[in-house]
Amino acid sequence: MLVESFSGIRGLAEEDLTEELIKNYSLAFAEYIKKQSIHPKIIIGMDTRPSGSRIKKQMIDMILSQGIDVIDVGVNATPTIEHGVRIYNAAGGIIITASHNEPEYNGFKFLSKTGGVVSSEDANTIIETAQSNPQPKVSEKGTLTVNEEFIRKAYFEFVFDLLGPDTIKNIKKHNLKVIVDPNGGAAATHIEDILKKLGVTVITANMELGVFNRKVEPNAESLQYLSGMLGEEFADLAAGFDCDADRVEIVIPPSNFANEFGIVVSGQYLLALLADTTLNKHKGKPIVVNDATSYVVKDVATKHGSDMVEVEVGETNVVREMKKLNAPIGGEGSSSGGIFPPAECRDGTLTLIMLLKLIAETGNTLEDLLKTLPRYHDFRTKVKCEARHQTAVRTKMKQALAEEFTIKETGGSDGGLKAIADDGSWLWMRASKTEPGIFRIHSDSKDREKGKALLETGVKLFQKIVGEIKEEE
Repeated sequence: MLVESFSGIRGLAEEDLTEELIKNYSLAFAEYIKKQSIHPKIIIGMDTRPSGSRIKKQMIDMILSQGIDVIDVGVNATPTIEHGVRIYNAAGGIIITASHNEPEYNGFKFLSKTGGVVSSEDANTIIETAQSNPQPKVSEKGTLTVNEEFIRKAYFEFVFDLLGPDTIKNIKKHNLKVIVDPNGGAAATHIEDILKKLGVTVITANMELGVFNRKVEPNAESLQYLSGMLGEEFADLAAGFDCDADRVEIVIPPSNFANEFGIVVSGQYLLALLADTTLNKHKGKPIVVNDATSYVVKDVATKHGSDMVEVEVGETNVVREMKKLNAPIGGEGSSSGGIFPPAECRDGTLTLIMLLKLIAETGNTLEDLLKTLPRYHDFRTKVKCEARHQTAVRTKMKQALAEEFTIKETGGSDGGLKAIADDGSWLWMRASKTEPGIFRIHSDSKDREKGKALLETGVKLFQKIVGEIKEEE
């Protein structure tokens, strides 16, 4: 099923992403871009899905026909393509990707001149224009430039500048060893090279572009095999990427701790570690997160005299608030990866490198670093709810939960709804903007059993309310 939201357009490549749809969105974006610049140019790139080339060619042809110059950067990671918008001083960009969805899916997201995903307001304008069946306007054809390597080198420079020479020397002298698995995705274009430049010994798996040997989404199930490789290779950690490399999941070596904690480190804890190393140098500065982020991050922020500012789920929402508050770091604990200005997206490669930086600075293993964090228990599930019922269900959930919990909301009637208990434990829910007919429900607590019970309570209440609404029809 086609999804059209401020997070991007996504669907089954051969069913939902028709020539007509691609034409309409190309024209809608062209109209948007022409309002941003007198002589506009855009960047366009893609991940490694088999349908990407078809979509990219049609988009390029249509946008060129509207008098806009296009720089085709081929297969590159999302953070690299976004950085390309900035270094080329482009008016915007397009990334053709379906991120962590399986290969039969694809999509595209539109970038502003700062390299980040366009604002929700601009995204809605583009969507409305596309749905109005826009017609091509006669124009002098734009020029096409193809350059896949330049922005990759520029991205390396961005990362190294962010680290600084002292940090780079420190990482090099620690002789770290890392296993990487891009699973045929865009990370394979650069991850081995950039780590080797930092003196890291790299062991690779699944590096052939477009060949998906595991599920695209990196998680405990798809990355289980890396635990065994870590034991065999005596590596410090392993990293599994999604298809466009904005997301990374980290696997720790097998041990009693890993057996109890989980071999794949929760994104909540990764963000907490990233916050710890960043806020240590920016004390008092805030970290911006989505409202599904565990309070383990809040505890770390408090340690550094900083606030954890919560916004509605969605990278563009996090980035907007980061700019407003001049925050040195942001992220979404529910989706692994940190955001480090001037970048405006989660970055799996930079997240991995920042963890290596922390290991080198402290001399501790990743396991030892995790042990320093307060323990929280994060539970999550998905429940079905027809789109036409979602607003009513959310309203009734809020009314019922307000009798016992403190309520916090983000994003209006279809945004996040959080019910917070007196001890800081919470239950959170939100209609998915990428999976139609789905509600996400999460809980977070220092008490494992309470976290489980909160999630169970939320699901049962949700299902009861859905049933009542259906009966009233």
